[in-house]
Amino acid sequence: MIYLLLLAALPLAAQPLRVYSEFSRISPSGEVVEIDRSDSDPREILSPAVPRNGFASYHIVATIPAGKPFIFTIGQNPEDAVAVTMYRELHDENGIPDKLEPVTLPYEATAPEAGQPLVFWMDMWSDRNAPVRRIKVEPQLHIEGYWYTYPMEVRVSSPVVPAFKLTPWNLAPPAARSDADIQSAVRGLLCSVGPATAAAPPAPTVRSLLQRNLQQDMALARDRYPREMTFKVLMDAANVKTAAEWCNAIKTRPTGGLNAEWFLKVRDFLYRAALN
Repeated sequence: MIYLLLLAALPLAAQPLRVYSEFSRISPSGEVVEIDRSDSDPREILSPAVPRNGFASYHIVATIPAGKPFIFTIGQNPEDAVAVTMYRELHDENGIPDKLEPVTLPYEATAPEAGQPLVFWMDMWSDRNAPVRRIKVEPQLHIEGYWYTYPMEVRVSSPVVPAFKLTPWNLAPPAARSDADIQSAVRGLLCSVGPATAAAPPAPTVRSLLQRNLQQDMALARDRYPREMTFKVLMDAANVKTAAEWCNAIKTRPTGGLNAEWFLKVRDFLYRAALN
């Protein structure tokens, strides 16, 4: 316990486990990719709210000494409070993660000799009948006899995502900013012109799961809130003054000057019925 407290006091860069929101994609060096960066720090993920009957996703960065064996897993308290699916993120030639490789927990391997961090995508599912409560969902890493834990208390909130049909659309390229497809999701809910649909990808990718989560949020918004209220929250978060400014923007997103995580403010509103 004392060891873990000392670990928590270390600078963020020195910690072997870090967790980021889905909108902060991670480069091979273990930092947020340049296109997703901003002047403000990424949101700290310590006590996120999640809806029931829905997904929540996070990037997990594990920094392991080159060539060292390790074990990576997710600890829960209570056990099996949520369902967790884990992937390793694969980077393209530009250092952008998009392809996902499923892994089984606990994941045991040897760190690359190059010493580059390993990046995981954690997909967390909360059942529609899950109790509204706080639970522990903590990434854990075992290296050279020590267990390192990233302390994360998840707040299972009362909103329940309704059943909805996932409608794939033409995704922005991996090199686009992580929030590039938010406008498509919002236009499908609030504007007269919906997004251009496309065939579903053959396997999960970072972009396709971002798309799924956005459509999930829009389904929850339709079910819980008047259209005008949702629109106001979106416009305030995106610093947009009129509905036309959003709905008429086809080739450009009305989010200039905002960081890639701006939509998290909307999500805070949608999940606001969490535990106090």
